[in-house]
Amino acid sequence: MNILKNRLANKRKNIYERNNIYGDKDIKLTFKKGIKSVDIPNIFFDNYFQGKNSYCKFFKSECKRIINGNIDFESYNLKGLNRTKKIEERINKIFLETYGYSYELPYLHRISKKDNERFQILYTNKENEIIIVDLYHLLIPAKDYEHKETIKNPQIHYEEVKDYTIGLEEIICNL
Repeated sequence: MNILKNRLANKRKNIYERNNIYGDKDIKLTFKKGIKSVDIPNIFFDNYFQGKNSYCKFFKSECKRIINGNIDFESYNLKGLNRTKKIEERINKIFLETYGYSYELPYLHRISKKDNERFQILYTNKENEIIIVDLYHLLIPAKDYEHKETIKNPQIHYEEVKDYTIGLEEIICNL
């Protein structure tokens, strides 16, 4: 177990401390042109907001940091992306619905906010573009101990958020 832990720590360190193409130590993430919210009922994925609530304000402040290049990677966790066939299909469906075309996504990283793990970003390592924003941890469903789940069940979480109507694009464009 220590070997795996050390590898993850080294991987995280390498990603956060490497120089970008401008020689800077920090990674400058950008939003992929055309990013928007989608609702895909057959895979239980939705990334719309309910309204201008505290979570929306949190997202807006993170977007400002990202756009201004002031994202604090120390406040994020690098998460593994176990790219099984099922996960690949989910990512590809979400990408297709979001952008309207398919694209091979070979270099992906997933990060989540340490103090709000349901907020996750999927970005390409090659262009450092944020391609998918997962607001409710629905991209790669996991056990939710807050709801006392012992088995992952994305349908429960999807049912809670499926009627939300404020899109990512509305918030990102108004910054």
